[in-house]
Amino acid sequence: MSRLAALLALTVVLSIAVGPGLALGADTGSIRGEPDLSVSAPAPTLAPGQATELTLQVRNDGDLQWGGPDQRAAVLTARDVTVEATADDAPFDIESEVFALGSVSEERPREVQVAVTVPEDAEPGAYDLEVELDYSHVAQYWSSNTTQYSQDHSHTVEETIEVTVEETARFELTNVTTDAQVGADGTLTGTLTNVGSEQATDTRLALESTSPGASFVSGTGAETYVGTLDPGASKTVTYDLTVNPETTVREYAVDGTVRYTDSDGLVRADPDLSAGFSPVPEQSFSVVNATGDLQAGDERSYVVEIRNDGPRTVREPVVKLDFENPNVYLDSPQQAVEALKPGETATVSYAVDVSDSVSESHQGVTLNVAYTDVRGDRQGSDPMPATATIAAERDQFEVTVQNATVEAGSTETVEVTVHNAGDRPVSEIEAKAYLDPPLDSTDDEAMIPHLEPGESETISYAVSAADSAPAKTFGLATDFQYLTQDGDTELSRTHVVGVTVTAAPDGNLPDWLLGGLAGLGVILVGAVWQRNWLAAQFR
Repeated sequence: MSRLAALLALTVVLSIAVGPGLALGADTGSIRGEPDLSVSAPAPTLAPGQATELTLQVRNDGDLQWGGPDQRAAVLTARDVTVEATADDAPFDIESEVFALGSVSEERPREVQVAVTVPEDAEPGAYDLEVELDYSHVAQYWSSNTTQYSQDHSHTVEETIEVTVEETARFELTNVTTDAQVGADGTLTGTLTNVGSEQATDTRLALESTSPGASFVSGTGAETYVGTLDPGASKTVTYDLTVNPETTVREYAVDGTVRYTDSDGLVRADPDLSAGFSPVPEQSFSVVNATGDLQAGDERSYVVEIRNDGPRTVREPVVKLDFENPNVYLDSPQQAVEALKPGETATVSYAVDVSDSVSESHQGVTLNVAYTDVRGDRQGSDPMPATATIAAERDQFEVTVQNATVEAGSTETVEVTVHNAGDRPVSEIEAKAYLDPPLDSTDDEAMIPHLEPGESETISYAVSAADSAPAKTFGLATDFQYLTQDGDTELSRTHVVGVTVTAAPDGNLPDWLLGGLAGLGVILVGAVWQRNWLAAQFR
């Protein structure tokens, strides 16, 4: 076969083998070149204790061997590029080793994010990351008349990138607790430890609450200055915390960011700290017992026993009682008691004055406890409802009268029996009578030393009726000032009993009048005798 025939046969074989490629148009001529891929890591530094991404950048610095500049992309673009990264001898793990990039041109470098996990105990140092690039490309185009031809090649590029596991400060936040109770302020305390291999200076820890139920007093977040932390060193950090009322007692989270200066004087950050804490349950109290013998129109005692249900001892507790009815009055609605440990009780007695306008009923009352917490702040309990029973108004005394008849123009002793109708003893009972004309009294006061409930005693008043008093019944009013069992002075209501006046007997003068007339006769007889004797002497 001649050389010309052989060349024609090769051309046909190549066109069949590689086929037509990029459309170049007729009479384009030949183009030849190849991509030149390389890989690098712009930031090849890792830190122990991190799960991060290592950026690999793939670049194409292609070589055009012949052809026009406007045809470079036809032979210099790498197609179906895959990246495989391995680090068998390094102290970190590659989470995903193979990545598909597609095409990489000269004008458009591509990046790969390699997920890397670095254990906390990773030894600092330089390590090799093996990267393999696989791709294909069109090596050559040519045309003859209207027929176009192309030739494809595949390549594998292996490169080694040096990755450094640096000596750095790293931090852990542990032992996070709080003494803040639900509905109150408190302190959040934790331990910040440098678990890295480098000293950290000018260290600051900023915490942020992730729940609206708990927040820092300064706002959602708070920062505290820690200073210098050598590798392995720890310091206690504290923050002022407030827990909102009605917040559920459970685990709450805080996120932390440490900012510090490294050994090179660079300001760095560790933003991946987190911890949890649980608030202290809300201080609570309960009403163990609430009793009283309250009565309308009287002042009596209402006794309450409260219990500290915990979880903490309360200091300087003050128990406040409020009646819903405005016609019930308290001399001292707030009563202080001694400090109460969890489970301890205190009994408080209130003097309650019930207006006589209050009917027999069950009245609602509310109890609150104010106290000093562990921080020295005054706090208040939730309202505690209770009930008070009020009896109907009842007279302290019942009064009856004996020998209540007086003859006109005479004086008689009227006997009054005083009965203690109450349920409590009374003493120093001062009785006073009030009479209107035609009745009068020269002895209108009496004293009863003591009366037990249900006990009676009779007193008397001297009652006079005028001569002109008509025969009928008149009122004798009496009241009593007395001491209660509690030592209070009270005044009873006014009691009225009847005193009957009878007329003097017909034709008979009253004894006092007869006596007066007899005396007057004696005086007249004596005067006449004296006149006659004097006349005889001067004759």
